[in-house]
Parts: sequence; structure tokens; C-alpha cells
Amino acid sequence: EKGYKIILSPMWKNFSTEEFWEMLEIQKNAGKKIIFAIGGANGLDYTKLKSVSDMEISVGKMVVPHSLALTILLEQIYRCSEIEKGSGYHK
Repeated sequence: EKGYKIILSPMWKNFSTEEFWEMLEIQKNAGKKIIFAIGGANGLDYTKLKSVSDMEISVGKMVVPHSLALTILLEQIYRCSEIEKGSGYHK
């Protein structure tokens, strides 16, 4: 798939909500579609995915179920949309 590919894993970089928004804005302004990969019950083949990903990020250092990671990611994406609107919800 073409686009900016981001893998979620507890091993990689943590972002604040504002830093996450800035990273998404850069990709959005570059006209890139953003694609997220979250491991399922058996995880991801990180060796394979890392070679084709553009960035690896973490929602925290602890391992969490993929459904919880998805919920956290969606909440952060919503907070980013609120930052863009200037609503102050993200704080």
C-alpha cells in the first residue's frame, strides 16, 4: 500500500499528543495517506514490517491488547482533530 506507514509497538518512540498531531500534519500537508499497523493476538512480524514502514511509534511501554491499542490510537487521532479545530479538548 502506498502512503506513510506507521507501526505501533511498545518498543518504539512515544509522542505527546501535540507531537503526534505535528507529525500527522506534516504527512497530511505532504498529501500522504497515513496507514497504521497494530499487531493482533500473535503480534506483528516486526522484522518484515520494519523494512517497509516509515515510522514506528508506541502508545506506551507496556504491552496491551490490540483492541486497547486501537482505542488509544483512535482517541489520539480524535484529539489531533480537536487541536486542528482549536477546541482545547486535547488538554
